[in-house]
Amino acid sequence: MADLALRGLAPETVRLVREVRAWSVDQVRPLARLADEMHDIPDAARAALETCPVQGPPVGGGLDYPGRGTADFDETATDGPNVLGVSLMEALSYGDVLAHSLTSEGESLADHVVKAVGSPDQVRNFSGAIANGVYNLMAFAMTEPDCGSDPARISTTVRRHRDGWVLNGRKVFCSNGAVADLLLVFATIDRGLGHRGIRAVVVERRTAGVHIVKGNERKLGWRSMMTTELAFENAVVRYDALLGGETDNTSGLRDGLGALNFTRGYMGAMVVGIAQAAVDEGRRLLGLERDSWNPRRRAQLDEELSRMDWALHRARLLSRRFATLADNGLPYVRSGAIAKAWAPPVAEQVVLRVLQLLGSAGYSEHGLLEKWHRDVKIFDIFEGTGNIQRLTIGRHLRALTPA
Repeated sequence: MADLALRGLAPETVRLVREVRAWSVDQVRPLARLADEMHDIPDAARAALETCPVQGPPVGGGLDYPGRGTADFDETATDGPNVLGVSLMEALSYGDVLAHSLTSEGESLADHVVKAVGSPDQVRNFSGAIANGVYNLMAFAMTEPDCGSDPARISTTVRRHRDGWVLNGRKVFCSNGAVADLLLVFATIDRGLGHRGIRAVVVERRTAGVHIVKGNERKLGWRSMMTTELAFENAVVRYDALLGGETDNTSGLRDGLGALNFTRGYMGAMVVGIAQAAVDEGRRLLGLERDSWNPRRRAQLDEELSRMDWALHRARLLSRRFATLADNGLPYVRSGAIAKAWAPPVAEQVVLRVLQLLGSAGYSEHGLLEKWHRDVKIFDIFEGTGNIQRLTIGRHLRALTPA
């Protein structure tokens, strides 16, 4: 990771970021190719997680620091939890995106939604039960075969059924859907209501009528992340599984998208970590310090790689701006959208150019450049495409809303 990644961070944050980066490079990167070939997380990677300096996903800084203690670190930290979080997200993915697959097997995006909209009983029964080991994971099921960037078009239905609810429909690209004990499913009580009819329902995966159509999608990149296709055929769930209440016509979609609005700034940091790894690996493989290089050509390559560093640093600072706003309780939706819209295409261009500079060494599976090029592509697609982010930015600018 270039020194630019550590600029402006507090000394205690710098120390922790360096620890996490070193762990990801030393313990995770050697397993990256195996995970890519398996389309799964190798057992050796799960074993390596026990030595990670942080436990859990860094979103919101809600982490444990083994041997240090969360309170000890937070009491001396001058960076906010989200500035710390985006910095750690970049450090994890610097080793390989597999590191995020490992750390995100705990608290999930779905868990954030339950905590945001659920009643105290629902938070205790679902999120609390996961924390206490009663359930394993909660998957996030929003995307459908004909509905991705416009969730208001969700066609999965949820209807009253005696003392509960009945679900019918289909979901795709559901992260960890084949192994999670709980599924957070977005469905509509009335398609005529559009986005106002969307509700979030917590479903036990083993419920009758819940079917795993495809356990794990075969994907271009980030193959260590399980993405599942699910079908619901008259799946009956209990009444308190519906978050926000039956008559609340705003919370389901609002809080689902609200969670995405928050994590988008983190996705910007994550893709920067992958691209920064590509630049640093390219610089190492090119061996520009060797005397065999023509001085003029060496200077040209040094300049080009430096421009890549600075392009990625601009993307990095956009994620930090989002994080700073969030840490100070200020509106951050537009800033998160800017970070998400800007970073993925920049990262993709950077990784592709490094691959081109390395020629056959970059194209070969003996290294990780071609894998990283495949990995970065998804970041312009999931959690809201780049086009959707630009629409969000434009809407906020027209309304003159802050941040």
